[in-house]
Amino acid sequence: MIKTAIHSIKKGFDYNKMAVLIYGIQLAISLVLGFQIYQVMKITFGASEGLYTLLHGFDYSIFNDFLNVHGDSITPILGQLKYIIIAYMLASVFINAGVLYALFHQQKTLTNFWIGASQYFFSFLKISLAIILLAGIWTAIVWIPLLSNFEAAMEYFYTERPYVWMLIGAIPIYLTGLSFLFNWSVNWRLYQLESTQMTNGHWKFSLNKTRRDFWKNYVIFLIFVLILFLVSAVYLVLTNYIGMVSFISIIVLIIAQQALALFRVFFRFGLYQYLLNRFQEGT
Repeated sequence: MIKTAIHSIKKGFDYNKMAVLIYGIQLAISLVLGFQIYQVMKITFGASEGLYTLLHGFDYSIFNDFLNVHGDSITPILGQLKYIIIAYMLASVFINAGVLYALFHQQKTLTNFWIGASQYFFSFLKISLAIILLAGIWTAIVWIPLLSNFEAAMEYFYTERPYVWMLIGAIPIYLTGLSFLFNWSVNWRLYQLESTQMTNGHWKFSLNKTRRDFWKNYVIFLIFVLILFLVSAVYLVLTNYIGMVSFISIIVLIIAQQALALFRVFFRFGLYQYLLNRFQEGT
C-alpha cells in the first residue's frame, strides 16, 4: 500500500506545469488576503513590539500580555476571517474542478485545467456546500455532547483524566468521519465528470461506492497523511534549527516554506490520482 501511495504521488508530478499554475494561484490569493490583514494589523497595533518579540519564538506570557493590551483590537482581524474562508472555499472549488477534470481525461495541458475549472465550478460548488453542511452536522454530533457535559463529567469523575481520554478517543472517530465525507465528495465529483450532467442519483451512487471502498481507502489516506506529516516535520525541524535570526535565514525559510506549499499541490494530485484509479476500477 505504501508503494501505491508513492506511485500515485509520482504520477502527480507528471502534472508539473499545472501544479506550478495552482501554486501560483494559491500564492496570489494568499498575498492579496495577507496584505489586507497586514493593513488591518498595521492600523490596529501600530508600532507594538509584542508581535516582533513573538517572531523569535512563542512565549505564553508575552502572548497573554499582548492579548490583554490589544484584545479588543483583534476584532477587526476576526472580521476579515470570514472573507478569507469564503475566498479560500471558492478558490478550492475552482482548483479542484480543474484538477479532477485534467486527471479524469488524462490531459496535462493548462488549457484543460481552465476548461474543467470553468465548466464544473458551479456543480462542484453545490457538492462542496452539501459536504460542508454534513461536516458541520458530524462535528455537532461528535463534539457537542462531549463539550456540553464538561461540568457534569468533572463532578462525576474523581479526576479529569477519564474525560481527557474521552476527548482523545473522539478525535480519531471524528477524523474518520471527515475522511469518509472527503472520499464521498471526490467520488461524487467523479460521477459528475463521468456523466457530464448533474443528477439527483449521483449522491446515492457515490455514497454506495464510498461505503464499499472506504476502509481500503482509509488505510491509504493514513499513509498519505504520514508522508505529508514527515515532510512537514522536516520543514519544522529546519525552521527551529535555522530560526529567523538574519536576512539569509529568513530567505532560506521562505524558500523552504514555498517548497512545502508546492509539494502539497503535488500531494493533492497524487491523492486524487489514487482515488480516480479506485473509482475506475469499480465502475
